[in-house]
Amino acid sequence: PNPSHGKRRGDRNPSLSISSGADGRTLLHCFANCDTAAILDAVGLSESDLFTDGAKPTATKQTTQHVAPLDWLADYTQTPHAYLKTLPLTVGRNALRFTFTSTVTKVRKVESKHFTWTPTGAETPELWPQPEQELPTTVWLCEGETDAICARYAGLDAYALTHGASSTLSGNVLDALKTAGVCEIVLALDTDNAGQSAIRKHVDAIEAASIGAKVCNLAELTNDGEKDVRDVWRRMTLDRCKPEEFRACLEDAVTEYAPKRNANVVNAVDVLGMNFPPISHLPFLGRSGYIAKGWCTLIAAYPKTGKTELLSRLCHDWHRERVLYVTEES
Repeated sequence: PNPSHGKRRGDRNPSLSISSGADGRTLLHCFANCDTAAILDAVGLSESDLFTDGAKPTATKQTTQHVAPLDWLADYTQTPHAYLKTLPLTVGRNALRFTFTSTVTKVRKVESKHFTWTPTGAETPELWPQPEQELPTTVWLCEGETDAICARYAGLDAYALTHGASSTLSGNVLDALKTAGVCEIVLALDTDNAGQSAIRKHVDAIEAASIGAKVCNLAELTNDGEKDVRDVWRRMTLDRCKPEEFRACLEDAVTEYAPKRNANVVNAVDVLGMNFPPISHLPFLGRSGYIAKGWCTLIAAYPKTGKTELLSRLCHDWHRERVLYVTEES
């Protein structure tokens, strides 16, 4: 008997229960009302010794309530279930599976932007849905599957770039689109930096395949906090906008691609039309016409041929000018 056990009365009968919980924890219970800390202290153990991994759980894990994938997608894209069921996608446990003609599947977790491809390592298609053998003369490319879902609901023949805006379509895919009857591709990429910076290389790749390229200027349609086709459609549904009205808005925003010009860049015609002040020259070993004042002049020669000595002499000759001599030589 332990004289300090219970209420310091000790006992002569076993009163400590030791068992194992379903999760592997060691469970202690004293029928004489000793608390767990007192029991552990008596036997020289700590609370972490009661757990199989040696660490005390910090919180009780709560059961996650999963949303039905199709219900989530319908709400996320503001499109009806009946329409979504016509698309090449299936649902799994808390995930959507975008399917293709092959066994490859692109899986997206519900309420997440996380994607995975199955089977791992397989060749992945570049467009979803995979285009038919006969297509209309104009097709649309969107940055994501949900954007394509909204655009297709509006009646556009739209496809998602399965690898994102940064990956241009391969020559084989573009040739297949052309063979299927496509004459023009409209890019409806996101208005963020990633989407806009990718437009130029997409246009170059499309035009290299002898297909016309245009751009849907979503910046004309988006409000603050919006960046893509889905954002615009969700807002317009609040005003009870019909799909055909949404399509008209997208088509009205289509323009020819005009790359933004850097404000500091001028072309040759502009340069020829400029009026420059007369050029004055600095003396160069007693001669004029070699080094223009206020301009950058490159002096190049083989090593050890006297460049440093020449520049030192020139600085001496220009002592009446303000000269800053900077060198990396010791």
